[in-house]
Amino acid sequence: MKKSFIAVSLLTAALLTGCESMGPNAEEGAAVGGLGGAAIGGAIGSQNHFGAGGALIGAGVGALAGAAIGDAQDQKNAERVAYERQQAAERAEAERAQAEAERARLMSYGYSVDSPEVVAARQRAEALEAQVAALKKQQEEAAEKAREIEAYREREARAQQELQQLQSQQQAAPVPAN
Repeated sequence: MKKSFIAVSLLTAALLTGCESMGPNAEEGAAVGGLGGAAIGGAIGSQNHFGAGGALIGAGVGALAGAAIGDAQDQKNAERVAYERQQAAERAEAERAQAEAERARLMSYGYSVDSPEVVAARQRAEALEAQVAALKKQQEEAAEKAREIEAYREREARAQQELQQLQSQQQAAPVPAN
């Protein structure tokens, strides 16, 4: 009996650690199944005075069952994601074809129509030019602000000089007696 516990434990560990491609649901299923199986196996085994062994066997069986169920969910999710990607690619291709057909229709009427690549390049260039203009405006505003600050500092220095001259003249002047 002891050999069967060891065999089940080793088999479970090998199966679970050997699966590098286990998805999140398979991993969670193995963990939950292992815990649940250990609890149930321990409870059944304790009635036969075989609690630890029952817990080990239950953990192994539960982990395998949980991993299998979780893996099935992961496969369904992967199929759904692949289907959604395929649908998105087909929609994008249909939109591109529709835009190209509209472009061809407009050109047949003599309208000048830019290709999507030209439009995208123009939009990128215009966006960068707008950024350059905004930065130039910020630089001009900063330079103007610096000129204003310098002008106020010069005024402050002249006013400070004049104040000192007036204060020294006032101290030097004799005070009239009453």
